[in-house]
Amino acid sequence: MTYAKKLLVIVTLVLSLCAVSIFAVGCGNNTDSTVKEGDYEGKYTCTYTDNGTEVHAGYVVKFSVDKDGKLWYFSTSAPAADWQGATADDKYTTPALGQRPWDSGKILGQFDGEWTVDDFLKIKVNVDKNGCPTGEKPIESEKELTVGVGYEVGTGIVILAAQSALKAAM
Repeated sequence: MTYAKKLLVIVTLVLSLCAVSIFAVGCGNNTDSTVKEGDYEGKYTCTYTDNGTEVHAGYVVKFSVDKDGKLWYFSTSAPAADWQGATADDKYTTPALGQRPWDSGKILGQFDGEWTVDDFLKIKVNVDKNGCPTGEKPIESEKELTVGVGYEVGTGIVILAAQSALKAAM
């Protein structure tokens, strides 16, 4: 092969590699492009039996997604009672996120700016046949996730509520 042909082959390979890497970086910047920047609200409820008593558990979760697909500003509240036979005095139980009052801030705050929509949707919460987190198996995540021991049910419901909002937006 002549020197000119070798040079042409090398230049072609280099340009091809550059094009591929530019394409990969450009496409990888925001893998969460299906969820627009904005505020979201999700709700998750389930019913389980505890020592013969029916418990209606649930959370409403509000949060924001920024232009880069990162999650921010999580807050929680109890959903309005909407099960059959519920009265105005009824409300959903919001299972604890931790032992101390500030533990819920730690649990919710760990997502702020550190988790993308894709990261968050990959969290796996194990549920029973009624759709309630059991706490028998740990919550699974590809990223480091802080969940208080014994507080998997409440944390699981919060995660499922936020995931329901994200999935509805896709």
